[in-house]
Amino acid sequence: TYTETQTCILSTGVSIEGDAAATTIIRADETGAWSSLLQLDSPDGTNATQSISKVTLDGQFVSSTNFKTWVAIWVTGRSNVSIHDCIIKNFKQSGVILTGINENNPGTDAGKIHATGNRFYNNSVTNCAAMYQGTGQGSLMIGFQDGLLIYNNLIQQNERPNFENGWPLKYHNQGWLKGCKIYNNTLIKKPYSGDYPGENGNWDFAIEFFNIQGLEIYGNDIQNG
Repeated sequence: TYTETQTCILSTGVSIEGDAAATTIIRADETGAWSSLLQLDSPDGTNATQSISKVTLDGQFVSSTNFKTWVAIWVTGRSNVSIHDCIIKNFKQSGVILTGINENNPGTDAGKIHATGNRFYNNSVTNCAAMYQGTGQGSLMIGFQDGLLIYNNLIQQNERPNFENGWPLKYHNQGWLKGCKIYNNTLIKKPYSGDYPGENGNWDFAIEFFNIQGLEIYGNDIQNG
């Protein structure tokens, strides 16, 4: 078990591989708004050719007043990144964020580069999606991706009190997704407890994507969404 007190800035071409998620544990002790354990940032269109696999990443979230790190893995501008066979748990805001561009909310994908070749599979993500300032975050958040594959994962967000759980899957940076596939996953959300749709920012769904084309969602077990 390793305790990390700073964000790890992971260079392209560098992979992290544990012995097994059950025995290789990285505990995040970094604090601060939108703090992340692993940060993979590059200019748009960078071919990273790297992976993160066979580790447990623990953000040490206990409650809305007792928590440490906000995001486990934040990838910006990189293609050909694989995250697989990991356990990601107890991060305050989001488990993983994959965004293909460094610009925020451009309003269009015209002329923008989409990340390609990224993969997210065979992972368990639990207790990593918050409701924050009336907006639901996602355990896995994706934006400006082309051909992203998400499969064979357990993504669960039902551990927090009512109105404090985000979504298993959500768009990031307005979405702008092309040809992505989400299949053979188990997505579990806390049963809806509101009196009307959208009460306190809470909506009764497990997946929220904007600005999509060529999206395929199949073979998933979606519970309470």
